[in-house]
Amino acid sequence: MKIFFLLCGLLMTSNISLAANGKVIIEIGEASLDKQKILFQRPYFKDRFNLYQENIIKEFHSIFSNDFGYYKKRFQVINSTKEKVSNIDLNNFDYWSGRQFKYVVKFLFEKGKNNRSLQFKTELLDAYNKKIVLKMNGTFKTKNVRSKAHFLADLIFQNIENEESIFNSKIIFVSEIQKWPKNVIKELYSIDFDGKNLRRLTYHKGIVISPSVSLDGNKVLYSLIRSGTGKKNLNLYSMDLKTMRSKIISSRRGINSGGVFSADGNKVILTLSHTGNAEIYEIDLRTNQLRMITHHFGVDVDPDLSKDGSLLTFLSNRSGKAMIYLADPAGKEKDIKRIGFVGRFNATPRFSPSGKEIAFSSWVDNSFDIFKITKDGSQIYRLTKNFGSNEEPTFSPDGQFIAFSSKKVSKKRTVQDIYIMDKEGGILGRVTKGIGFCTTPRWYKPLKF
Repeated sequence: MKIFFLLCGLLMTSNISLAANGKVIIEIGEASLDKQKILFQRPYFKDRFNLYQENIIKEFHSIFSNDFGYYKKRFQVINSTKEKVSNIDLNNFDYWSGRQFKYVVKFLFEKGKNNRSLQFKTELLDAYNKKIVLKMNGTFKTKNVRSKAHFLADLIFQNIENEESIFNSKIIFVSEIQKWPKNVIKELYSIDFDGKNLRRLTYHKGIVISPSVSLDGNKVLYSLIRSGTGKKNLNLYSMDLKTMRSKIISSRRGINSGGVFSADGNKVILTLSHTGNAEIYEIDLRTNQLRMITHHFGVDVDPDLSKDGSLLTFLSNRSGKAMIYLADPAGKEKDIKRIGFVGRFNATPRFSPSGKEIAFSSWVDNSFDIFKITKDGSQIYRLTKNFGSNEEPTFSPDGQFIAFSSKKVSKKRTVQDIYIMDKEGGILGRVTKGIGFCTTPRWYKPLKF
């Protein structure tokens, strides 16, 4: 919602309640599901390793249980140190199934060709069906232990669930890490979904807002108010995440913000105000041709496209206060529909990967909380409550999780970090810590690592 005010200026106490339009709001509780019991077996060493190598192997091994722990509603992950199985046959399927283990993952390590690499062998056992599902041999260097482990964990996950996980994903966000004497500095960063491998992406020494990543994970859009003297404008930039080079996409007078790529990456939907009012436009990056999507006296900002490009959601005060609207990006102004009715005002709508739901934040009970709503507005769910002030939701690539920024205020200090919850609102943990005020997360999956 801060972004809405920046652009314009340049109830609930039970499990079920009512929105302004009389629709029922459901507060989701913890689901009770049958979990698959999985064991990541203690690594076996074929060779003798030094202490440094042993610690690398322990880190490699721990990543698997940590990764699968995010899917705690699907898996019961067992710590191998509690399973004393060294004297039994690891391929004894009856033993494992008798202890209700559905899956067992085995690890064997040996030295690589030099001290900077390690070789591993991994097997995934399906104890109930008495078969080996996956065998994998490989080598990893000590410097890429985390990326290799996440890759292998995802491969195991795919063989079990027949779908991709979040294990190879990252989150881009804005952080106010440093303040100069008179200027606020906000830059763009990326981090692994589990809070590791923090990387600074921009060095503008200005104010970066509203990042958005292309579907192929190779480019990021963001808006920037440059530092320094002189007339300032909110311009839209695109950065190639391979080369780390940025270029201006739109620098028209006024607002150039909230940009999101089309599915093919050839077009950008954004807010422009060069005609005097903030409206939603489409820019064809191949021809630089401009097409107006909304045409209303209200302020229309913060657009987002469904993955297939068939639906557009955005924030507008055309009803008198900032609420969420739904449109066909190729349709007519008269067909635009308001779907947000929760709280005093809404902010930052973002589609799920399926396009069936929209997550957003709403000002309720003197703070922001995260909600999600079906695209037709028929069902509304409250996901956060009594957890600080929560904004800027973004779905994981598989649609099972939501990252968001959460501000906690105490007598001693105010902190704002990125957190992850499952799609039902179960808080899983904090992603950022001690790196400034972190806002506007955008979850994505790079194609290559």
